Amino acid sequence: QDQEFPLDLLGVEGTDGPDYPLYEFKGFGSRPTNEIKATTANYPRKSELIQSKLEMLIASTANFMWMVFGWPISIFVDDAGNEFQFDHRHLLRALIENNWIHAPVALYVRKQTGVEILDKLSDNSAMSLMGLRANATDNSENASTKDFHIIRRLMENDSIPITKKNVDIILNLTIPQAHYEISKRALESNKHVYCEKPMSVKFDEAKELLNLAKKNSLYIGNAPDTFLGGGGQLTRNLIDNNDIGQVLTGNFIFAFPGVQDFHPSPESWFQEGGGPVIDMGPYFFTTLVNLLGPVKNIRGRGVKFFDKREYKAGPKKGETFNVEIPTSYMFNIEFQNKAIIQGFISFDVLNHKRNHMELYGTKGSLVVPDPNMFGGPVSISGELGSEWKDISVEDKPLGKTNIINHSGRSNEAPKQANYRGIGLAEMIDAIENNRMHRCNGELALHVLDVIECAMISSIYKVEVELRSSCVKPEPMHDDFIRQILKKI
Repeated sequence: QDQEFPLDLLGVEGTDGPDYPLYEFKGFGSRPTNEIKATTANYPRKSELIQSKLEMLIASTANFMWMVFGWPISIFVDDAGNEFQFDHRHLLRALIENNWIHAPVALYVRKQTGVEILDKLSDNSAMSLMGLRANATDNSENASTKDFHIIRRLMENDSIPITKKNVDIILNLTIPQAHYEISKRALESNKHVYCEKPMSVKFDEAKELLNLAKKNSLYIGNAPDTFLGGGGQLTRNLIDNNDIGQVLTGNFIFAFPGVQDFHPSPESWFQEGGGPVIDMGPYFFTTLVNLLGPVKNIRGRGVKFFDKREYKAGPKKGETFNVEIPTSYMFNIEFQNKAIIQGFISFDVLNHKRNHMELYGTKGSLVVPDPNMFGGPVSISGELGSEWKDISVEDKPLGKTNIINHSGRSNEAPKQANYRGIGLAEMIDAIENNRMHRCNGELALHVLDVIECAMISSIYKVEVELRSSCVKPEPMHDDFIRQILKKI
């Protein structure tokens, strides 16, 4: 269509659409498709493009009559007036591919955020697991009652509602720049916290969170938990058993072109608080601390090759955005056990053929599997000239392949094991048994210290001593993992 969509042709009413507890329907409208901003969750991933699933979607929705007589694109309007598509996965891309210039939209505005709800709920107010739906279960008044649905049953065999009073743990999955604020408010509300990586974007803020948790006798846990997987734990076992002797040196790499190739809103990855070290460093640094112990010092060098990058996907495709921070970093990391590891993390590499991580000891060498995943195999070689041996982890509870989803990135296996969430489950078990959890705050703070010191070193071109230390997490054996999995 080359003109605004004729809304009088819509065969739907406002009451026909999705019922979003946190958003209020404000009517229908028409928007040029190239002005609709898609969120991450609603945009086709590269793997789906490779598997041609998107093309199938486009072919099956060519006429889009279901939009007219079903429901248009749902648009969220934030407090600043910005509009984002937050529903109907892949629909925007399909519209563009079918040359729809204008499309009907349903406009929503925010009522309250989940955090605001938590602050205002009374102790007898029920919440869903995601904190999106709430209402007083005993008809008492609270600030949010009129906006939310009554929850009478949350689980099939559990008639006791989850309330503000009996919520024990807050899972913080916000963007990195919001981690500190949300985790702090949860700790101040006397709730345990498990947070997405990193703990914060600033070391001092993360240290404050750890101290607050200790003061209030609360647990604070943090991703990543991938080092608990079959590959990470087998590597730890081989090193602890002295199979390659004393680890002297090694190297690691994460390198790809950046998220702008598939992400419609890549800006935050290239702004303060983003970048390759904050984004991917936690996986590699946590794995190394798990294997070798805490870091002593670091020397780094960072570089920004281009001031602008081009959007390769989404409604802004072909336009450019600003790059504000370095996009490639090189490190020399000295550990307290005297091992020295060289690292490279980059958003500037199209393809490479290097292993994710290699460690070299006095009796042999190890190829460590992808620290971003849970699987294997682990490769080991002994004396000079000996053959490499691949050790499978398919028989391990957190090593068995459970995804076949190639990302298109160099050296990333199309078959992998992904058991994210085990870190939170293990922390819950630790709370119940009054012991230290493995993805603990001291470990997360130390990893953030490595990240921040790497960037400080890169800016000032000096060797930087770390301000923190930690204890290597306890190994997690298969029998213990199976016990935890039975509880989930």
